[in-house]
Amino acid sequence: PLLIHVFCFLIFPLYIIYAGLEHLYLVKTAAFRQESLEIMRQNLEQIEKYSSRPIYLHLLLKKIFNDANASADPVAHLQRNIVNLKQKYPGDFEFIVWESDGKIVQHLTDRKGYSYILSRLYAALREVAANMAIDRQTNIKELPMVKNNLNLIRKYLGKIFLPDHLNRPYLAGQHAGPLLTDFGSVYNSAWYQIGDKVSFMCFLSDRLLQKHDGLNKIVEVVNRQNPGFINGFTRSPDIARPETSVPPGFLPVLTRALSEFENLSEPVFENDQLLITLDVAQPGMRSFSMIEKKPEKWSQKILIDLRFARIAGLLLLFQLLLYFHLNYRISFISIRWKLTGLFLLANLAPMTILAFIAHDYLNNKKVSLRNELQSDLLRQIRDFDMRYTQIKVDIAGKLNLFFDQINQRPDQNGFSDRTIEQIKTFVQQFRPAETYLISSNGDLVVKEQLVSRGTRQSSGFMVQLGEAILKFNNGILIRRSKNDLFSALLSPDNAEFIRDSYRLGGKITAVNLGNVTKIGYWYTFGDRKSYNNTHLLILIWENDSFQEHYIEQYFEHATRNPLKAEFMVRKADAGKSWPANTALPAALGPEFARASGFRDNHTGSFVHHQQRHIFACARGRNLDHMILAFTCPEKMIEKRVDQIRHSMILAAFISLLLTVIIGQALSSQFLTPIHHLGEGAMAI
Repeated sequence: PLLIHVFCFLIFPLYIIYAGLEHLYLVKTAAFRQESLEIMRQNLEQIEKYSSRPIYLHLLLKKIFNDANASADPVAHLQRNIVNLKQKYPGDFEFIVWESDGKIVQHLTDRKGYSYILSRLYAALREVAANMAIDRQTNIKELPMVKNNLNLIRKYLGKIFLPDHLNRPYLAGQHAGPLLTDFGSVYNSAWYQIGDKVSFMCFLSDRLLQKHDGLNKIVEVVNRQNPGFINGFTRSPDIARPETSVPPGFLPVLTRALSEFENLSEPVFENDQLLITLDVAQPGMRSFSMIEKKPEKWSQKILIDLRFARIAGLLLLFQLLLYFHLNYRISFISIRWKLTGLFLLANLAPMTILAFIAHDYLNNKKVSLRNELQSDLLRQIRDFDMRYTQIKVDIAGKLNLFFDQINQRPDQNGFSDRTIEQIKTFVQQFRPAETYLISSNGDLVVKEQLVSRGTRQSSGFMVQLGEAILKFNNGILIRRSKNDLFSALLSPDNAEFIRDSYRLGGKITAVNLGNVTKIGYWYTFGDRKSYNNTHLLILIWENDSFQEHYIEQYFEHATRNPLKAEFMVRKADAGKSWPANTALPAALGPEFARASGFRDNHTGSFVHHQQRHIFACARGRNLDHMILAFTCPEKMIEKRVDQIRHSMILAAFISLLLTVIIGQALSSQFLTPIHHLGEGAMAI
């Protein structure tokens, strides 16, 4: 009986308590690890963002511009910042400042001459800014004010000024920065912004762009914002010697983590002392962020063993007091209810302790469910991105089926006007940017081109390319001529594209046209087996427009996901977004900018319409022109946690109820013979 009592009232409750503490430890440390990794990734992102001097200056000037236009007196606010910049970097800045109506602010402008040129420059820059706000892929050199004043602007800004680079101050991420305008002057780069209240153009010296002494200060700021973390960077070739201060006791572990990162490309290193995250901030620069595993948050001895020892001591003391009370004190409680009370105690004592553990468990479970949900949202993004290759197969199948039917007609050699119109009408639904139908003798039968960003490409090269493909498929090989270098592009001996034309025919694949990679499809009409191919149809798509077509085709399918999450897409240039008729939440704007610039994918939360939402945002690998995001309300997690809490309460209530029933039944079974003996004794 003693062993049974020890097992029921001591060993079994302690086993349950230890198992609960161990599970709580795993959940708690996993949640804290995930939270720490997210903070460290944000720290590395900050270091990467400011590790490039051009991007650092872009962000600095952008903040000055935004603060000036948001202030009540923009000119005075801008003046204070210009004075501070010139005091900190003497001889590295020159400014041109315009008011809202385009008039020059004389006391802030360093280049006061050429007022006519400055007025034309302002008009051109304002036109660029207005068009960039609508479409980030605007063909800047075709804008009227830029095109008509190009020579004037180039003479003023510099000989190597390229109008297409005027979009750089309006881009995000690593594409943003000043534009190079000249080689021979002191100020060879420029940066500008056009605003509603005040506008300015800033000229930067090469000396300012080459030196970067502010990164250590940026690291100090990041360390102050996150006091529990140690952030810094190292430079090659001596990557084992950090440029920032690191406690001496952590240097051996950091050196090992850096060596593993260099050799194995492992971005996360963990041991019993430190958790470290590493990244490549710039070529030749490695950034790191680490946190010390303090015992009160990471030690199994403290979080499990010490707590278990305290709980076991309290439970043992309580059981001893109860034992002496029941054995050495007189009580008027019946034996039946005493036995039932003992059963309740055997169940209620560990259950009370487990209730405190469950409270902590639910808090950590909420974090765990949040991380799982974010991982599921990222998985939905990857799945949608991977399916992009499927649309190429689907469209190619539809095109092949239609063209096979045309190829079987008896008039395929002549290609009647009716057949040509049918081809034009059919391919329009797939919105190709360029359509060419070329005969074997080099005639261009069909030429359809959409105006793409204000330019039309010459079809001469496409005609020669199509003729070369037809000749190769007809068994005629074009030989490279020593006198004509262009023939090397059309010769199967030198051009892999010509050699693969038969294998890739009827498929949608990437096509390298000069210095531009596009999406292409071609179909050969005629009899391949007899080497009698008569016509070649070529369809060309822009990469981003083909991806838009995929988004529009499969967007509704993505919204019907098992998580019931809301799906959102925005082009990387911020020119277009889906759902088409719905504005994206304003809080997601910076997250899209992060994904298009410094971080390919990330997760987090935001508040929209007074409700917190969880999101996952990533730039597509196949859909490289698109930023994808899934969002869902956080109340899904709270609902799941409430379900777990209610299940725990219900299970505890059922357990106590069953304990009372079992205690009463067993006590009745034991006391019935005793009662009969008592009746017999009374009868005797």
